[in-house]
Amino acid sequence: MKPLFSKYHLLLRTIKLKSDSKEIVWFVRHMLKKTYLPLENDYIKQKEEKLSNNSKNSPAVANISPDVHEARRVVIKIIDALCEKNHIRCIYAHGPIHNEAVKNSGTAIKQINETLGDLTAVIPIHRIFSYPGSKMGDSADHIDPQFKKQVTKKYYETITKLLMP
Repeated sequence: MKPLFSKYHLLLRTIKLKSDSKEIVWFVRHMLKKTYLPLENDYIKQKEEKLSNNSKNSPAVANISPDVHEARRVVIKIIDALCEKNHIRCIYAHGPIHNEAVKNSGTAIKQINETLGDLTAVIPIHRIFSYPGSKMGDSADHIDPQFKKQVTKKYYETITKLLMP
C-alpha cells in the first residue's frame, strides 16, 4: 500500500515544501484530521461576521501581498503545461476581491499579471472583478452569498466569449 501522501509527493517536491510552508501545514493538518469544510449549497459556508453587514471591519482588506510566492508561480506553470498538453482551453480570472484591496495592491497585481504573461495555454482575463464592502462576505476575497448569482453572471458573461476559438 502506498503512503497517504504519495500522490501529492511530486507536487510538494515541485513547489518546494519550504516556499509556502503555511499552506502545506494547513493541508497536512486537515488531511490527517480528515476534517471537511462546511458546505452550504455549492460553496463553503461563510461566517456570520461579514463586511456586507458591517459586522466585520474592513482593515483586513488593506492589500494583497506584494510577493507572488514561487510555489504559486510553479503551480500556475504546471496548470499551463497540462492545459497545453491536453488541448484544454483554460481561463484565469482575478477576484472577486474588495475594491479597497485592489486600490492598495498595484505592485501585487502587476506581479500577478507578469506571471500570467508568461503562460502559453492559459488565457488570462486582466479585468479584476472587484466589489464594494457592501457585497463582500467574511473576507476580502469572498462575495456575500446573497450576491453570488449576480457576480457569477458577470464571470459567465466575460468567460463565455473566450470559450470558443
